[in-house]
Amino acid sequence: MLGIALKDQERSIVEEFFQLFKTPWEEYRKSGLYSAVIASSPHRLSEIPRLAIIFGYQPTERDLAMGIQTGPAL
Repeated sequence: MLGIALKDQERSIVEEFFQLFKTPWEEYRKSGLYSAVIASSPHRLSEIPRLAIIFGYQPTERDLAMGIQTGPAL
C-alpha cells in the first residue's frame, strides 16, 4: 500500500493516476503502514517513513544539506 500526502487540489489527478495503473493507495495518515510514501513536500509528512519519495520544483533542505544539485540534467 502506498501512502500519498496530497493537497486537496491534487486529489482528482492522484485518483486518476493510481486507478489507471491499478495501484492500491490511500491518503497518507500518520498511523498508516505503507510500503512507501509519496509527497510533494517533506513538510506534508509528520515523520519520514522508511521509503519516502519527495518531489517538487524546488530543492529541499535535505538536498541543500547534502549538496545535491537539482535542475535539468542530460
